[in-house]
Amino acid sequence: SSPLAMAYGALALVGFLGQMVVAVQQRLLPLAAWLWGFAGNDYARMPPSLHATPGRFLPALTFAGWALGAPLLAVAFALDQPFVLRLAALLLLGGTIAHGRGLVRTLRRLRPAV
Repeated sequence: SSPLAMAYGALALVGFLGQMVVAVQQRLLPLAAWLWGFAGNDYARMPPSLHATPGRFLPALTFAGWALGAPLLAVAFALDQPFVLRLAALLLLGGTIAHGRGLVRTLRRLRPAV
């Protein structure tokens, strides 16, 4: 297949679909945890506010990793550059790890007290 088709595929799959999954998950999972926490306390005590719970550093790292890694992945496929591919993979991995850590931290803060 052509290098431009590879770049287009990387931008479509990783750049759009992957980032949409991460962005939606970053908003919906804390909301679901907040609702479960409220229900887990028999609706007597509200969990911490959703707006006060997440920090700003890990979501910023997630955004930076994905915003830089996805275009670099497309460039690496288009130009057939292994070094750029490794750099893009590291950026995407870093963004994914930051995203996972942020979600775990948010879910721990929102879980109901037993």
